[in-house]
Amino acid sequence: MTAQAPVCPVTWYVPMPGQETLRYEVQGYAHETGKPMVLANDIMVIPNAMPFIIRQLIDAAEEKAVWDRPTVARGNEIADDYDFRQCDRVSAQPPHFTGFKVVLENLEALFCLAYSKLVNRHMGIVRGGGWELLRYKAGDFFKEHIDVVHESDTELAQRRLTVLCLDHDECEGGHLVYPRQGIAVHPSGEVFESSDDQDLGEAICLPSPGTVVIHPAGPVFPHEARPVKSGTKYTLVSFFV
Repeated sequence: MTAQAPVCPVTWYVPMPGQETLRYEVQGYAHETGKPMVLANDIMVIPNAMPFIIRQLIDAAEEKAVWDRPTVARGNEIADDYDFRQCDRVSAQPPHFTGFKVVLENLEALFCLAYSKLVNRHMGIVRGGGWELLRYKAGDFFKEHIDVVHESDTELAQRRLTVLCLDHDECEGGHLVYPRQGIAVHPSGEVFESSDDQDLGEAICLPSPGTVVIHPAGPVFPHEARPVKSGTKYTLVSFFV
């Protein structure tokens, strides 16, 4: 598919406990994901979740050259801290990506429902918080952090779930690591029961394009993006509130 291909709304099918896969249709193409996995009780991994959609976004972002540098939340302040977080970003919303907004909102609803049905029905998710595409080149990283701040009157404090879709171009390193839970996910979608990307052991999930990882956003789930050693890693990220 080219970066200019129009994207139409998604038709999706309600996941049920014990269901092997999630299914949806977009652009007249019926897609079936890999079997969702639940790791460390609360981390859901969906292999092959939306490979063609994230690839379209990557192609469009690279073609339009609309990248900028993301910021870091420090209490009530938003700061530039390139010693803590170094990568490129672009909002996966209009005007740069006209046509993707409805598709991503529909997939938010599908993934939210899947998490509620298969992992934790008590999360009380209301809506998604919009998507952005991150690009990690060689040497880029995001040090250990959580995805909420503690000021209850801010939108950042309302985040309950983090949703990440991973892709890469010949990437070495760049693992998404959960040190408390002992889980590491390579940008290829390969999953390891390890918090050390230098000693990963045997994979529990093989590489799969467009893998989605969903985890609670709060303080029990610190995570980090380990430095990319070579190639490029892409992460499409959203938050449920």
